[in-house]
Amino acid sequence: MNIRIQIIVVAAAVASLAALVNLIRKNKLLLKYALLWLALGIGVCIFACFPSLTSYLAGLMGIYTPINMLFFAGFCFSLAIIFSLTVAISRLSQRVKKLSQEIALLKGADKVNSTEGGREGALGCKANSTEDGKEDAVGQRNQEGKTLVEGE
Repeated sequence: MNIRIQIIVVAAAVASLAALVNLIRKNKLLLKYALLWLALGIGVCIFACFPSLTSYLAGLMGIYTPINMLFFAGFCFSLAIIFSLTVAISRLSQRVKKLSQEIALLKGADKVNSTEGGREGALGCKANSTEDGKEDAVGQRNQEGKTLVEGE
């Protein structure tokens, strides 16, 4: 690899890492999502500074040319990014579903209690007390401190 190309690649990787650190610092990107990108930037810097390392790793892995090893590494990196984003989307989808169900239950409890003349609860929804001190609105707590869910 030409020294000029090495310098350009390292400069681009360092600039990308600086931009990434700036996004993390400004809380526009969470560190857990940036770790793979940080690893990529450091890896690009290492491979650009030591091009013989690419040839050595390609030979070690049984890959005929170093460029094919770089394409394989890029493919593996893309799969890692896709997997981490899929996990994050799945987790957020579950949270949205749970929150929308809780909101629906709170609105339902609020409608029922507003027609029955119940009292205002800690979460801003109406709740009726039962004889044992339990309240029937979602999110309210009984005397033991357990959160109640409608139907319990």
